[in-house]
Amino acid sequence: MPITTFKPSALLHASRQEAVAFTLRQIHLEGDRIVRFFIAIHCGIALCLAPFYDTWTLALGVGGLASGLFLAGAYLLPGSFFTRCLAGISLQTFTALHIYQLHGMAEMHFFFFTAFTVLLVYRDWKSLWPGALLIIGQHIAFAYLHNTGSDIYFFTDPYIDFTKLFFHFGIALGHVAICGYWAARLKRQSIFETNAQYELSQLMRETQEKSELIGRVAEELEAKNEALSLTNVRLDASLQTEKGMRQQLNQKMGELAQAQSQLVHAEKMASLGQLTAGIAHEINNPINFVFAGINALEKNLTHLFRVVDCYEEMEREGPSETSLRKVIQLKEEVEYDELRGELCELVEGIKKGATRTSEIVRGLRNFARTDGEERKPANLHEGINSTLLILQSSLADRVTVVKQYDANLSPIECHPGQLNQVFMNILCNAQQAIEGPGTITITTRDRPDGVELCFADTGRGMSPEVKRRIFEPFFTTKEVGKGTGLGLSITYGIIQKHGGTITVESSPGAGATFRITLPKGS
Repeated sequence: MPITTFKPSALLHASRQEAVAFTLRQIHLEGDRIVRFFIAIHCGIALCLAPFYDTWTLALGVGGLASGLFLAGAYLLPGSFFTRCLAGISLQTFTALHIYQLHGMAEMHFFFFTAFTVLLVYRDWKSLWPGALLIIGQHIAFAYLHNTGSDIYFFTDPYIDFTKLFFHFGIALGHVAICGYWAARLKRQSIFETNAQYELSQLMRETQEKSELIGRVAEELEAKNEALSLTNVRLDASLQTEKGMRQQLNQKMGELAQAQSQLVHAEKMASLGQLTAGIAHEINNPINFVFAGINALEKNLTHLFRVVDCYEEMEREGPSETSLRKVIQLKEEVEYDELRGELCELVEGIKKGATRTSEIVRGLRNFARTDGEERKPANLHEGINSTLLILQSSLADRVTVVKQYDANLSPIECHPGQLNQVFMNILCNAQQAIEGPGTITITTRDRPDGVELCFADTGRGMSPEVKRRIFEPFFTTKEVGKGTGLGLSITYGIIQKHGGTITVESSPGAGATFRITLPKGS
């Protein structure tokens, strides 16, 4: 028995249920073609038997009816369950016709079995039962007609009892059951094969899709490789360009660093110029006092030495009234008593001038100390005082400095010279911001994690825009030629280098307060 097969490609886009339905449909259509062939054989057998037993009318009528029923069903409803039932009925009708034509020859009952065997091509056990019911009905009807004397040539026995009749039923039902079992088995096998082919088709589709995907990926990879090669070429060119730009950048950075160093040096020189003028003025007063005192001292010492010489002459010649009168006259001439008092005052004044000059020089040396690479402990009060000492001439009597020092302020690890420059920049800006009399208040506080310094002035204050840009390099509110705009920028950098912070609080007309925090440790 041929088994219907089909290409897995037919199921590429179908569901599993559609694939099974398609397979069974093909089996049923092929079954229609096979049954059509067997019905044609039965028609030939009926026509061949008709001349021997003069059954032309019956062969043409019954055979034509049986053939017409199936052919009409196969044409109108191909592959349907109704057509399969008509196939069984038509085949069993031919079986009854052949038995009748041969006058009930027992051997002709094999057509009954061949009919059910042929129906296996449908692999549908349900379609066997209409033909089986027809056989049972025929046996009952023909047995009744045979027992009532009708000459139907279906049974060879003179009388058909129920035992014989049911014996025929048993054989028919047993054969139908066997054929139905195999039909069910064949159907299950067909469904299994269809499922297997469906899985195969899905696997083929996935394989095809993956192959197409691999092909597309390969094309994309090839395109990306080409793009990557082009990118590598461009990257090499970019690297060369970047290398050249880096060299130029390093050169420019060196030039910028040199320019920055020159600007910082210029700022220091400008500050030094201001300091030199102030220090010269500050030292000039005590030095002038010393010079003036030395001239008076020299004159007084000359008079004193005359008196001493007179005493020495009297000591060599011996005391006499004349020499004594001469000494007394000389003492009155030089005003000896006033001379002694004036000498003491001159010595004390010269001592004060020298002391003041020494303090200024010591403060200058303390302010201008050079810092090494390593930090060292320093008392910030000393640095602030040294800076104030240097700025004293510029402060004069116009600006009052109020010191609110914390007596418990701890020394901190720092670069003292750099912090002195910070104090100088802030105090110079403060005294320049004060127009007329004013006050600068310096407050120090010892904190657990560091120290806090506040420099508050009563100057003109700053606008929000100026306050926002106050630490920018080259930003200044002074006239051209009077400032470089680097003072507070350098101050900001020094404080950051020490790990501290610097902030400013100010508003127009309300002065400014610079608040500095510095850590104690290094």
